[in-house]
Amino acid sequence: IGFLQTATNGQFSIDDDADTDQVEVTELESYSLKGVETAVRFNGNWDEASGYQAQLDFFYPIDPVLEPGESAINLAETEFKLKLFTKYSKWLQVNYDFNLKNQPQVVDRVQVQQGISVAVNFELL
Repeated sequence: IGFLQTATNGQFSIDDDADTDQVEVTELESYSLKGVETAVRFNGNWDEASGYQAQLDFFYPIDPVLEPGESAINLAETEFKLKLFTKYSKWLQVNYDFNLKNQPQVVDRVQVQQGISVAVNFELL
């Protein structure tokens, strides 16, 4: 059992209709859900310096507020995370992160996030 709260106050989404000359902008609404959450995670290494982490999260709402004809499965939230990393030395690591997130109560499209980061580690002693 899990609880989910998404705060989107003051944020907007562009929902452009190609049949009109105007760009449609809608304000996003915050919401809270209770439901069942499950996650599957895989970790592994290709060699001593490189590896991966993959995770799939699924949140199914219990007792959501539904529009007529709408199913609770349409409000289920899913997220897929993938991280690839390689260590160049004891103190330097490069990471690539890829996230797919489906939040149907926020936007009607899947959100894609990608990032590259460099981590520098050191010890004081």
